[in-house]
Amino acid sequence: LAIPLYSALATLRPSFAVIAAAVSFEQLIAGLGNAALIVFLMRRAEGPHKTAHFAICTALMSVPTTLAGLVSGHLAESLGFASFFLFAFIVAVPGAVLARHVPTD
Repeated sequence: LAIPLYSALATLRPSFAVIAAAVSFEQLIAGLGNAALIVFLMRRAEGPHKTAHFAICTALMSVPTTLAGLVSGHLAESLGFASFFLFAFIVAVPGAVLARHVPTD
């Protein structure tokens, strides 16, 4: 829900206090999500080389962020921020759907 929130902020252009509150809330939720991902990776790393498995997984986790960062600035500039955030929301839907199928045992 953070992406539509940023789209609304880009469209409505509220006061600094509203923007600061929205960004603070989003960062809190992102931190919780990151913590959950780290716990998931720690539980998945098995065998005698748990630390190596965890390190490789966290390195692989940063690849999509790096690749998205390569094009996101140009895309945001060409689409405008409100449209860019809506586009990002649509592109994120398949990942949210796939997240429902992640093993939780």
